[in-house]
Amino acid sequence: MNTDFTAIVISVLNQALHWIRSDLASKDVALRQRAEEALRR
Repeated sequence: MNTDFTAIVISVLNQALHWIRSDLASKDVALRQRAEEALRR
């Protein structure tokens, strides 16, 4: 169970990095601001 949980957490974090990169590259100002705020935390 612990190994499964760790794999899930790693997968979610990897996906979050993809989402942030995508938002940073977006032409939508609100998406870019949200991504920048996420990186500051």
